Amino acid sequence: MNNALRAIATLPLLFTFTATFWYSDATKDIVFITLASIACYQLIYYRSHSRLELHWDWISKALVVISTYYVFSKTYHGFSSSTLRVVLSITLCSIFLPRLRLSKNMLACFIALSATSACTYYVLLGSEGIWHLNRINFATYAAAVAVLSLFLIAQKQRHLMLIGTVSFILVSFPFIGASSRGPLLAFTLTMGVLTLQTLLEKNRINAVIIMILSVGVLAPQILNNSFLSHKLVQVKEYKESQSNKDYNIHSRLELWKAGLSFIPSAPLLGHGYNDKPLLEERFENYGGLDLTILYHYHNQLISTWVRDGFIGTMIIILLLLKPVTYYLRHSWPNTDAMLLVCCIYAVSGLTDTPLSNASTLSFYLYFFILYFSKERCNESIRLKP
Repeated sequence: MNNALRAIATLPLLFTFTATFWYSDATKDIVFITLASIACYQLIYYRSHSRLELHWDWISKALVVISTYYVFSKTYHGFSSSTLRVVLSITLCSIFLPRLRLSKNMLACFIALSATSACTYYVLLGSEGIWHLNRINFATYAAAVAVLSLFLIAQKQRHLMLIGTVSFILVSFPFIGASSRGPLLAFTLTMGVLTLQTLLEKNRINAVIIMILSVGVLAPQILNNSFLSHKLVQVKEYKESQSNKDYNIHSRLELWKAGLSFIPSAPLLGHGYNDKPLLEERFENYGGLDLTILYHYHNQLISTWVRDGFIGTMIIILLLLKPVTYYLRHSWPNTDAMLLVCCIYAVSGLTDTPLSNASTLSFYLYFFILYFSKERCNESIRLKP
């Protein structure tokens, strides 16, 4: 593949790793970028080889099945249009664009681009300017980039460690500025997993560097961040108040209980995204919550099961389980990049819905394809003893 074809083929990927959160219509533009990239690539390839290039492996087949169900859900009860556009675009990329060999150097380039993009985006808009998109999902994306930066630091090559260090410092600003408890907990636990497994691989110096950077860069920002001050004020008001119905923790518990109560009435296909009448009826009878906070159920599995049914929930579970099962079969006790991203999304999914948001879902799916592509180098992005 010459450089021109390679550049054309990577356009959707580069857009996802950089511009996904820049503006609200990014999930629409990815469709046009994908179609244009596929058309140009296939035209040039056909003129050179007199045939089209297709990839019909298990990844493409799985994405076609997922896309088919999402199209059905959209027709049946109003699936999210932005998420559907992203899934269809990535499915087309998987089938019609070449698979890149994900080496550690390529991974470092993607991480550096993502970290620089996220930092620039945060500096231009400020901590309050990112609310119009989705602050928590942006924090989840930033947490994934941060832990991948630490993954580079765990490598033995000095240039990878340098890129990882710079990327981590850059992405730490938007991560802390946008973060809430879910992404922060996800990053902390995943960083702990990476540190432990780096120690098991006897890379003690790398593990110490990871710990020093994590504590040294993140802790001062967390302690001085308005996010923490706001939470402390909330806790104080909560303790002084006789009623806790408007407190965030109580609200989430009520949403989880409500979601679990809705599942039995439509377990297979779900209620769709027109579930506001159910919520209004429940909280009219039981009281206690302002419906303006009810955008979703603050839990990935509960929210997906209520709206997309059992089939939609199984899709989410399989997307999270595949990296874990692969790790247990092939990488244990070492670690790899996909497992770290999976951990970030799984823990964030306890209090949010990163795999239902178009921007964060696109990042996960593209990384999933890169990692599991049959053309990737099997040992290229794993830590080695």
